[in-house]
Amino acid sequence: MNFASIAFTLLLAVQAAANPFAAQSKNSAEAEYISKLLAAAKPTSNSQLPRDLAQNQNNFDLTGYMVKYDRCQFVMSYDDDEATSSSSTVLGTSHFVIFRLCPTGKCNSCTSNYGEYLVDLDQYLSYTVAFQVANQTTTCDYCDACTNQTSSGSPNVDCSICTDECSKIANMEANGYIDATTFTTCTLIYDPNDDTKGSLYAGVMCASSGGKIKIGVFTDANCVNYDSTKNVDSYIVDNDDNSMKLSYALLKTVYDSSLCIPCVNDGATSEMCASLYNYAAKCEVSHGFTTGIASVEGYENQAAQEELVCSYISSLTAGTYSESGEIMVSGASKTVSSKSSTGGQKFALTFFILGTVALAGCAVMLHQKLTKGGNSALANQGGALA
Repeated sequence: MNFASIAFTLLLAVQAAANPFAAQSKNSAEAEYISKLLAAAKPTSNSQLPRDLAQNQNNFDLTGYMVKYDRCQFVMSYDDDEATSSSSTVLGTSHFVIFRLCPTGKCNSCTSNYGEYLVDLDQYLSYTVAFQVANQTTTCDYCDACTNQTSSGSPNVDCSICTDECSKIANMEANGYIDATTFTTCTLIYDPNDDTKGSLYAGVMCASSGGKIKIGVFTDANCVNYDSTKNVDSYIVDNDDNSMKLSYALLKTVYDSSLCIPCVNDGATSEMCASLYNYAAKCEVSHGFTTGIASVEGYENQAAQEELVCSYISSLTAGTYSESGEIMVSGASKTVSSKSSTGGQKFALTFFILGTVALAGCAVMLHQKLTKGGNSALANQGGALA
């Protein structure tokens, strides 16, 4: 599947409208309120769709569905660009997100009549984060209006709750926090003056077996080589060199599978859902989703390849790959990475091979002795058989 690329100026958008909600318990009143806001969210248009999407986005009516995050998965495979460059590896890493389109109201019971999709992680974050940024901006504008009694606000905004939450947004930086979505693109966070030390970068990574999207520290400008010994919070500072911490409140809303994002906007399919749907590899019919590519003229090729897409998605969800994208070979009690072997594994393998060769040599020598002994006995008997 050839995924087209699209760029959003997300960093500017996020800086202009910071973190919406501090982390809350799912059982709290704030969490319930946020969930209601998301259910009624209406995104604003902040980009123009590519021509091919603009022409095709109206082919599918997704207004009765919601986007539900499933998992994040990195996949390492042969990459021609890496192989022909001066890189020390021939492997490249693809970053994927698997999401579902679930019937409205079935976010936590999405077991039938749903579609399953595979899309590039960068594209997924671009559309969903932009949607949530627009939503939080609109929410806080309404909140500010109803708090100052200059407007009746919005029926979906509870001023008794939003005031505190929007205050946290406005004062996030002053309180020592920076929005984690600032680093959804690979960003330099440490540039040492000492040439013997390497630069460090912050970027997205899969965590909790793909159930979460987190920000990690990487040693390369493409955010591929993850350094598990380092924490992003140790390197980010404000303009006055004061230490900052990441806030995941906004990012969590696009990977928390309990917070589905509706696909309807003013009675039509939202731009976010239309874009994700058109870019994604699709697995639909096997899950009972019959109003997608199988029912629309012009998508016969995608429909014909759907079984292959479903099989590939299944391989990603079956534990075939590690979080870093390496193929995993699982045994009874061990999981060995295809990328490298440990010193102990190499020693054990060498010992096993040499031992096998030695035993084979002994077996040959023993066979020769037994054969010679048998021939001598026959010679002493005259070499004749009765």
